[in-house]
Amino acid sequence: EYVNKVIIPQFTSRIKSLTQKEDCKQYRGLLVVDGHGSRKQTRPLQQLKDADVDVYCFLAHSSHVCQPNDCGYFRAFKGGFRGVASAMRKLNTADQRSLILQKTMTAIYHASEPGNIRQSFQKTGIYPLSETPLLENEYVGPLPANYEPKNTRKRSGVNISNKVLTSDDVMMELQQAEEKKKLQLSKKAKVSHVKDKKNQSSADPQNE
Repeated sequence: EYVNKVIIPQFTSRIKSLTQKEDCKQYRGLLVVDGHGSRKQTRPLQQLKDADVDVYCFLAHSSHVCQPNDCGYFRAFKGGFRGVASAMRKLNTADQRSLILQKTMTAIYHASEPGNIRQSFQKTGIYPLSETPLLENEYVGPLPANYEPKNTRKRSGVNISNKVLTSDDVMMELQQAEEKKKLQLSKKAKVSHVKDKKNQSSADPQNE
């Protein structure tokens, strides 16, 4: 809920302000996101679309290859905690907390280095735009000749994996899903209201 109501609107506003700069107006923007449910909100998507920003959602289960944060920032941040678990076993609670704080500050510092951020976008082929880093990734390769996709359970809702969320087709699909959800919630609220009235009526002594 916090992501939907606070983070997404603030982030959208920030992206819009960047695209309105004089030296950026001649270009289209590109925002790449993962498949978290908060990305399905049509209001911020429409605002980004109006600001000439295309929003693309990564292919599901490919963030270890395609997402800059996973390949750069988060990887470096997690690396800052190697050996911490074994070291903490020898410390009391106060020293454990102190160690965690020290390691966290150091990890954030190294993960946030400009060189690491730039390299993460290069590794994922986003900037400079290139498919070569992805094709050369150790996790990417040809499918086996006898490969058969697993029969996975179909999830409810709109599938946004590997799609441009600001495209007309996807936007329409998301809007229809939102309207359907509002209708379902409205019906549920009415049923709940009727039940409450019945319970109040049965509990009223004057009705006995």
